[in-house]
Amino acid sequence: MNTTDLKIGEYEQKLDRIINTIKNRFETKTKSISENVKSFRARINALEENQKHAVEGIEKLKRSIKEYEKKLLETRDPSILEREKELKRELEDRQSQADKLVEAIGQLKDLIQKMQEERKSVEIERKSTQAMFQVRGCITHTGLSIEPISEDEEYDRIRFTYRRLNPARPKITYSFILNIAESSIYSGI
Repeated sequence: MNTTDLKIGEYEQKLDRIINTIKNRFETKTKSISENVKSFRARINALEENQKHAVEGIEKLKRSIKEYEKKLLETRDPSILEREKELKRELEDRQSQADKLVEAIGQLKDLIQKMQEERKSVEIERKSTQAMFQVRGCITHTGLSIEPISEDEEYDRIRFTYRRLNPARPKITYSFILNIAESSIYSGI
């Protein structure tokens, strides 16, 4: 055997290990997905069974209510009928109050959201104004000036000029030119 055959053998072994690893991962994922599907199906079946029992219970309750209403009408006791009407009115009043409370809560939530948005807007405006004052102060302090230079059509050029911040020699100024090409590569001269 020569070294080429050994290398090919090593590569084949590595390739076999990679393939086995991928197969194992795929089989593990497939098994996990199958188990999840079985679990979901079992949950769906249980929920359908619960739904069936709930529907049966509701139907049974409806029948009981109808029977009680029928018995109540058969008794024709005016005091019971009057009490039933009072209870229905009271229930309607409470439902109306609950609806009003829900509406008021919704309005309060909307108001809170508007106030939070307004607070954020004011905060953003405050920060923007503060930053603008800082930039203006820096420009004033350094005597910064920015001016376009259009000598060459291949580049857009901008000149930045500023004073030295050393109070002993405040009249010394510095400048640099920024070349901006279409390639978006920046270079200074």
